[in-house]
Amino acid sequence: APAAGPLPLAAIFAECWLLNAPPGDAPPPIIDGAALNARLARALFSHVVSVNELLSICVPAEGGSSQVDLVLRVTSVLPQHAPDAAAPEGGGDDEDEPSMVVAPPHVFRGLVGAGTETLVAPLVLVSDDALDGHRQPSTRFELTATDATTARMRALEDRPRRHVVDVLANDGEVFPVHAALLKPCIAISRALREALRQLDEAPASPAQMRVDVDTLSLDKVLLYLESELRSQPFALDVATAEQLRPVAVKLGCRGLTERCDGVLGDFAARLRVYRWSEVAAHNARGGCWIVMDGMVCDVERWLPEHPGGEAIIPQQARGVDSTVWFELYHASRESFVLLKEFYIGEIVVDDLSLVPTAADANGLGQTAGRASDDFMQQLRAFCDGFRIPLSQRHKPAGEEPTVKNL
Repeated sequence: APAAGPLPLAAIFAECWLLNAPPGDAPPPIIDGAALNARLARALFSHVVSVNELLSICVPAEGGSSQVDLVLRVTSVLPQHAPDAAAPEGGGDDEDEPSMVVAPPHVFRGLVGAGTETLVAPLVLVSDDALDGHRQPSTRFELTATDATTARMRALEDRPRRHVVDVLANDGEVFPVHAALLKPCIAISRALREALRQLDEAPASPAQMRVDVDTLSLDKVLLYLESELRSQPFALDVATAEQLRPVAVKLGCRGLTERCDGVLGDFAARLRVYRWSEVAAHNARGGCWIVMDGMVCDVERWLPEHPGGEAIIPQQARGVDSTVWFELYHASRESFVLLKEFYIGEIVVDDLSLVPTAADANGLGQTAGRASDDFMQQLRAFCDGFRIPLSQRHKPAGEEPTVKNL
């Protein structure tokens, strides 16, 4: 994930008006718009700026005879998108998936850097009446290059955004979201793939997907997903946890569900050590727990969303060490990101020899039944950070050592 810290901004949009109106008989001051944009960029460099933030700046009027005090309000910020990673070698079902190194567009603040464009246009008043009893902002001035500035704003807002889909909440609000941000939401994977397909077919047209979640809840879910993607803390109080838990369950976002459970005091850790016989018995009852390199993964909720169909995993991966199947069907290592969502524990070390290889169960031959050493190295490098430590995999839960009477 990208390093924690303020999100770099590609552009800042602002509107401006005069702090003090000129005398009635004085001509309106003329301000160089390009110089104002450049001056603001220098003033804000290395600072974090938020939407609706009010700023003040003093600039010279044309002719150099006077200074003009302006008030600026930040109306919008555009995030700086990191370039997508190169397509994975060898293709695979995730070949067209976006890189996980992204700057999501669902942001309202960020860091001004050397490459940040600052674009200021005059405030457009919708009425000449006083605003809520306060003094009316003065727009009796001329800002040069306004047409060029507004044209540049429109061009930046309208530019195609690769892998960005418009997510429609159930009350009509629209959120532009990078597809990578939604990957932990297992229950909407199929809708997301359809939206990305639309985007591939018509890149200039917005791709949309609907979710049965209200605007306020969806906004908070996206903030949570951003914080996870960027390794930043996400504050969650009891009231918010009560609001978001059913939403997280509906979206299939296990990480947020567990965060809510933890805050509410109902969290029970799902990680434990299993006997192979327990896994086999669960599957015999119609479940779908699969084993990869000793990891036990509950993929039952993923079956309806699986790109290859919901039958192939139970047919090929259940009842065996399915690591080889994962390697064969998932050339892109981005597929690893879902493993943490499904991981529920480990096979006890003493039972690892009881887990059949794919060759044992499917007659493929010993070579085909085992994953390559290179793949195993990559899998373990990715998963070891969240797996139960090896030292704790020697005794299943509930089994106590036998005490002999001497």
